[in-house]
Amino acid sequence: MKILLTNDDGYESDGLELLHVAISKICKDLHVMAPSGERSTSGHSLTLNKPLRVKNYGKNKNHCTGFPADCVLLSLGHFHKGNLPDLVISGINKGANLAQDIYYSATVGGAREAVFHGVKGIAVSLACKFLVEDQNFHFDTAAHITKLFVEAGISDILAPKTLLNINIPNTDLSEIKGIKLTNLGFRKYSEEIEKRVDGRDRDYYWIVGKLEGHEDIDNSDCQAILDGYVSVSLLPVIIGDKVNLEKLQKLIEVLNQGFS
Repeated sequence: MKILLTNDDGYESDGLELLHVAISKICKDLHVMAPSGERSTSGHSLTLNKPLRVKNYGKNKNHCTGFPADCVLLSLGHFHKGNLPDLVISGINKGANLAQDIYYSATVGGAREAVFHGVKGIAVSLACKFLVEDQNFHFDTAAHITKLFVEAGISDILAPKTLLNINIPNTDLSEIKGIKLTNLGFRKYSEEIEKRVDGRDRDYYWIVGKLEGHEDIDNSDCQAILDGYVSVSLLPVIIGDKVNLEKLQKLIEVLNQGFS
């Protein structure tokens, strides 16, 4: 099996490195193409008005000046042209990608770009507190759970034009209650805009909206994370694409035996 890793936090992120360590234990043909720096909340952006530059930083490891979608498109269209990977994993993102946030997410954008080209895609995020550095980041938990999904054959279950969005609670592995197949929820933000003045007496603005909870939607990804469960959501790239929910549910049931 051939797997490509990308992310939106940059090639030096702990999440990507621990994911690489975990997946390398079960995949010998493992590659990385990640952004040269952080590209959070850039969605599915592509770089069309300037060149992309790539640098190698280890065996089968490269970083690119573009966005996550650029990284995947560049990999599939050039570096792995004619020998495409079986699976693209985008992550592990520092912060949740739940509910409507998937439309801002460059982590999801990287996985979605793979699906556009007929390659299975998975987005993986650690549901830690956004922009709070004074906390423990359990990327090891997220990496282990991602490895479980790959070992269980998730790439064989995913339907064409469908990607998997996985969110993992930011806790020790022993505290994970299990895995749930969820629906997209809806998060509530204050949507505040702060007007400030710089040193030259010019106005500028910060988007500083804070999370205020989520709507009460049945079996939502937001509630699963709050309850201590791994959230697994299927995101159809093309509306109406057939998804084998029965096979995915059976796989999740098998994996849940390890958390009982």
